[in-house]
Amino acid sequence: TFDPGGANFVQPPSALADPGGMTQGYSLGMSLFGLVALIVTIANTTSEFSLGTLRTTFLAQPNRKAWLGGRLLAIGTLLVVAFAVALVAAVATAYVMAPVRDVGTSAWLSGSGIAAAFGDYLNALLGAAFFGLLGTAIAVVVRSTVPALAMAIVWTFPLEHIIQGSWPTATQVFAGLLFATVAVGGVSDAPY
Repeated sequence: TFDPGGANFVQPPSALADPGGMTQGYSLGMSLFGLVALIVTIANTTSEFSLGTLRTTFLAQPNRKAWLGGRLLAIGTLLVVAFAVALVAAVATAYVMAPVRDVGTSAWLSGSGIAAAFGDYLNALLGAAFFGLLGTAIAVVVRSTVPALAMAIVWTFPLEHIIQGSWPTATQVFAGLLFATVAVGGVSDAPY
């Protein structure tokens, strides 16, 4: 296993020959996809408020739970498809780059290699779902795109990581760090 915040962040090429090596790059990129999920959900939800379509929707159908559930289902479906495409691209890239770095690929298609890839995919989806839920909550509270995006991006990414540099327990406390940890399957400071 690797730890994005620890000493094992840079893996030797020989470690990539392990069953989980095929999707290790995919796992490392999941924080970026979490940021994308956060931005998409905030922009999508706040646009409903700013354009007035939410008011019209609630006049026709006042069931707010159904609206929120449908919105989350639609965004979740988008994430499932986007992450599957990203996984296929990551696996294809891994197979193209493996011979260049003399990395063995025999373990990648073993049962444990497929299980590791599926686990990485599910972890990425779960982490992105958490980021999406956070984005939806921020958007519903703030209701304006620019302030909501500014708050979410500035706090969740640079500030949390700066604080983490001086307070290692921050990984167990702050939402963005926790969600990124879930996306990679846990780290030494915050196991899954």
